[in-house]
Amino acid sequence: MLFLSAKVEECGIHGNVMINAAVEILPTFPYTAKHLFECEFFALELLRFDLIVFHPYRPITLYLSHIGLNDCLQTAWAIANDSYGTDIMLLYPPYVIAVACIQMACNFHEKDIREWSQKLRIKMDQVFEVIAEILCYYDLRSKYTPHQTEEALQKLQAITSSFTSSSSALSSPPNNPV
Repeated sequence: MLFLSAKVEECGIHGNVMINAAVEILPTFPYTAKHLFECEFFALELLRFDLIVFHPYRPITLYLSHIGLNDCLQTAWAIANDSYGTDIMLLYPPYVIAVACIQMACNFHEKDIREWSQKLRIKMDQVFEVIAEILCYYDLRSKYTPHQTEEALQKLQAITSSFTSSSSALSSPPNNPV
């Protein structure tokens, strides 16, 4: 997905450069540029070749301006930025994400927006789903430590090395003495 997202953001990178970087980090990296291109095609197919993502920043700005709570703008934007660590942007419309970020920001700043929220003509269950997803992301992020990352990388290296050794054994011709 990193390879594909670099193209979308007009920061294209050659497949071989991406593979070489992976090999530099993980010397036993078993995949080639061909694998990368195949994976890219499958990802595009899963996304139905629709790479347009609408961002929640404009609705956040408009809504907060409308209700006179511009002092919550920076917090709401920060929450929106954090939500990019999830797949929320691909699953919900930007106005739902904006309302969720505003709800969270106003709660943080102890601003009462119940009256405004009740006037909205949107499915609040979706807003609550987005809020729950962002809170789960924050919870997961709070449990992250660099030590755990190092342990996970070592486990991945062990799995990858066992994968490459078993796949090379499978692709080798059997020793059949005649």
